[in-house]
Amino acid sequence: MVELLGALLSVLAACFFGTYLVPLKTMKNVDHYHYQFFVGISAMIISILTVVFLGIGFQINAPGIITGIMWTIGNLLAASSFKYVGLSKFPILNGTIVLVSFFFGLLILQEPFQSTLLALVGLSILLLGFPLVAVRGNSTKDLKKGIILLVSGGLIWGMMFTIPLLSKIEVNSIILSMSLGVFLSGLFLFAIRRRKIEIKTVYNSLLSGAIWAVGNVFNIIALGLIGLALTGPLTQLVILVNIAWGLLYFKEVKEKSVIRKIVVGAVMILIGAVALAFSK
Repeated sequence: MVELLGALLSVLAACFFGTYLVPLKTMKNVDHYHYQFFVGISAMIISILTVVFLGIGFQINAPGIITGIMWTIGNLLAASSFKYVGLSKFPILNGTIVLVSFFFGLLILQEPFQSTLLALVGLSILLLGFPLVAVRGNSTKDLKKGIILLVSGGLIWGMMFTIPLLSKIEVNSIILSMSLGVFLSGLFLFAIRRRKIEIKTVYNSLLSGAIWAVGNVFNIIALGLIGLALTGPLTQLVILVNIAWGLLYFKEVKEKSVIRKIVVGAVMILIGAVALAFSK
């Protein structure tokens, strides 16, 4: 029952993670440094409401703050990659997160699986589906630099939760601290990036941050229930949510052949995710 709840929370987190950038989709030339600051504000508000609702208490700890700072760094690396690669290369980020989180959980944290073989099969199917759902795009300037940024961001995001897990603290206790880390790092970036701020940017960034923060709460709770090796890969169902927004709402893809390829990839990802969930 715990495993099922954790898996469901991970999928729910993926839904929020796949949606939080939608408010920025209609905006042009978003300053990522300013955006990060407002995300931190929303994250603090959501985390405070969460700890009050769950009765966790206002706990501040170093592992949580470090995790929040690492998330901010990973977010900026991923955002910076847009200068050099198109969306078609973003499965590199998702794949890196899946691999790092799974093997860190399995080998470093020694999280148990009922069937490691089934987990590896599910992981392989999931990873093979990523390139199929990628929307074709043109790379720009420096492909190598863009891939390095994506892999670096994936490495940081994939391993950031190992710090509180290795510290043996209650995972839910980092909810407030992680948001504080996101806020403080965003405040630092905001202070060194002095530029005029548009009101629309503020509203959309706050909304985006609130959506991400809700997803992060679900993610952390799931992490405490089923561990990193399963939570990390399952939250990367985010790629399906991104594709769904692009296909159904923004109408980014109209070619039937491309849509068929995406559907095949989506089915593979779902089969891989189900296999992973049952392996636990």
